[in-house]
Amino acid sequence: MADLTADADIRILGQAYTERFIVETTASMTYYRGQPIMVVQLTDATGPLVPWVDSEVKNDDVFMGIIAEGGSVVAADPETQEVECYVGPTIIGFKSTGIFTAGDAYGAECYKSDSDLLSATIGDNPRLGKVWKVEGDYVFVRLETPYICAGA
Repeated sequence: MADLTADADIRILGQAYTERFIVETTASMTYYRGQPIMVVQLTDATGPLVPWVDSEVKNDDVFMGIIAEGGSVVAADPETQEVECYVGPTIIGFKSTGIFTAGDAYGAECYKSDSDLLSATIGDNPRLGKVWKVEGDYVFVRLETPYICAGA
């Protein structure tokens, strides 16, 4: 696994669209810039969102965006802390090599296999959106949010 241990090196192409979400506090956690955030139906289908690491994504979980600012929460704190997230149709560049290559990836579905690695396969991974372009070491993905992870 290659879960984030610090804010990810991401880039924004064009206009950034953001929304603030309340973070779940059933457990203490640190979350990082570039990490997916989800509605996890098993935990709380209507309430706070969960920064996703590498746990299994269920068919009815919902990908809501990419965390724009790192932070942390303490277990059992009141669920009032908000986190700013990039949402669709923002185009985010994730540093990634080898998964997608220029010319053959445009329009391909893009997933996260853990909080730091991109993937071209669904598995138990959240779908972020579609590849917009590949430039150098960055894969630019047009976010599609909210997205129900129906194929997970």
